[in-house]
Amino acid sequence: MVNYVSWANKVYMQEDRLDSALFSSISFDLTVTSLYLPLITGNKVVVYHGENQASVIRRIIEEDKVGLLKLTPSHLKLLETDRRLSSSTSMKRLIVGGEDFSHALAQSIYEKYEGKVEIYNEYGPTETVVGCTVYLFDAGSKGYTSVRLGFLHPTYKYIY
Repeated sequence: MVNYVSWANKVYMQEDRLDSALFSSISFDLTVTSLYLPLITGNKVVVYHGENQASVIRRIIEEDKVGLLKLTPSHLKLLETDRRLSSSTSMKRLIVGGEDFSHALAQSIYEKYEGKVEIYNEYGPTETVVGCTVYLFDAGSKGYTSVRLGFLHPTYKYIY
């Protein structure tokens, strides 16, 4: 976990001040990023409660308090038609993982944010501590049904 969080600090925080939303169970592996990454970097964890994940995620977007949000493609799909997604937001980075991430969904969200939010597709079985491969979505990539995995970021060659 130390290796993952140290790496995520370099890639996702990029020395920015980004608060993170915590809306998932402490036992869900995406919580590792949402909880520990802001804590080791001196940022805030904004805790959201609620039984209905759709309304919680919409509230996160509406309140516009966080710059980093980790969620699944299914969660992100809930926001695809949300008119509050725009380039005038605190959101800087979305980390998406846990299931297949369609290229069309990524493109739609990217366009709603007018290209001002980085979208990462992260994958890794829980046994590898959350993420072991990641891809920074490229809106110029065409011909894919899913967002690719494995190519990290132009400035980073290795994950760990």
